[in-house]
Amino acid sequence: MAKEVNKIESPINNLASLGNSASIAEKLSAIFAFFGLNKSDLARILYVSSASLYAWLNGQGEPGLENMRTIQKLYSLIEPSETGTWFPIFYGYIEKPLGAFKKSLIEALSEPELDEEEICAMVKEIRQMSQKRAERVAENEAKSKVILSEESKKRVLEENLLSIYKNM
Repeated sequence: MAKEVNKIESPINNLASLGNSASIAEKLSAIFAFFGLNKSDLARILYVSSASLYAWLNGQGEPGLENMRTIQKLYSLIEPSETGTWFPIFYGYIEKPLGAFKKSLIEALSEPELDEEEICAMVKEIRQMSQKRAERVAENEAKSKVILSEESKKRVLEENLLSIYKNM
């Protein structure tokens, strides 16, 4: 009895028809979802304060030309999901170098010149690792929720009580 693994809806599939007409907030939301970033990560990648990023998200400001280019570049790296959903990226996988990569995804996204091939390969590997992790977690959760018979429950209770009594 395998548990259903949680997936997130792919915001880029909804934005695909917008192309370059997507707003800054829509592009940033898609970047967060696709790369598994939080707001602090993206602020660090863009070399701006969190307040600036929040202003852009709320439509109360706009990025400068260089950050606009970086946002557009990151946005252009997003690959639509064929199914309309993605397995969410496990945050622990974007903070440190994995596999054959010498830098983390966050470090790669922070480079002045983005290596598109490397970033796409990293995201693909990280998404696969995250999917496998999510499946393992779901499997372990399902195993831990196995329904015990009344007899088994009584035996576990007795064992626990004996253990408590022995430790007194």
